[in-house]
Amino acid sequence: MALPTTNLSVNDVAQEFGGVIPHALGEYYKGGAYVVSTVNTPNIPLTGTISLQNFGGQQNRVTIPLDISASTYNYNVATSAQAHPNYIAGLSDVVVTVQSGVYVGSTSTATYAMTIPSTLNTQDTVKLVNNGTILGCGGAGGAGGNGTNGSPGGQAGRAIYVSRQVTIQNNGIIAAGGGGGGGGGAGIPSKGSNITGGGGGGGAGYTGGAAGGGNPAGSAGGLILGGAGGSGGGAGGGGAGGAQGAVGTVGVTTNGGGGTRTGGAGGGGNYYLVGSSYVTWMAYGTLKGFIL
Repeated sequence: MALPTTNLSVNDVAQEFGGVIPHALGEYYKGGAYVVSTVNTPNIPLTGTISLQNFGGQQNRVTIPLDISASTYNYNVATSAQAHPNYIAGLSDVVVTVQSGVYVGSTSTATYAMTIPSTLNTQDTVKLVNNGTILGCGGAGGAGGNGTNGSPGGQAGRAIYVSRQVTIQNNGIIAAGGGGGGGGGAGIPSKGSNITGGGGGGGAGYTGGAAGGGNPAGSAGGLILGGAGGSGGGAGGGGAGGAQGAVGTVGVTTNGGGGTRTGGAGGGGNYYLVGSSYVTWMAYGTLKGFIL
């Protein structure tokens, strides 16, 4: 924090900037071993006369504000912080703010919507303030069976991965995607029907899960709810995709005349956060899915 503007001592300066005992003001020229930042130390000289008055209100650490004001995908906090012009490794307090109405999503179920990796210096601090929605990708709907059982829906994607200490103030939503709906079983030939089953609906996500093909195909997943499954038209209907953080619905099984075509399983849910042991929660907000 910033030094006071009055009643300063050399020890106060040393507590803020470090140094070697016995302390002397000559250690603390800007650009030397201890006064690295130029952002919060405008009054500290590079050379020449130096006095305690130069240190009033000055600060060693730098705040790195990362404001996410437009929806985006696969956000890496370390990459963004290290690209900031004021970033100093080990002296930076990184504050990531997702604005209200903004989505941070993922382009696939294999990647996270947001990653807070260990590649930042261990002496840096990270705080995430989420006023929007951080949302994993939706799982794809399963295909309707074509003379076969329906295919299973795809598993939902994950929202946040953390591998370093971080404080999270969640005023919005952090959610895994929705699992894809299972495809419907095909019609039974012995019943006079060999119709392809309905496709499963895609799971919810900022990238919604793709619709499963079938008769007819399902619907792609939306932002909040999963897509509807295809009706099946005489065969088994596809299951609906899961909403944010929810599993997909099982496709409908067809049977009769000694034959059975099983509907595909609904796609599984997933984690809204992986790396919970690193997290200190200031506010939980709305959380959908599982935590690891």
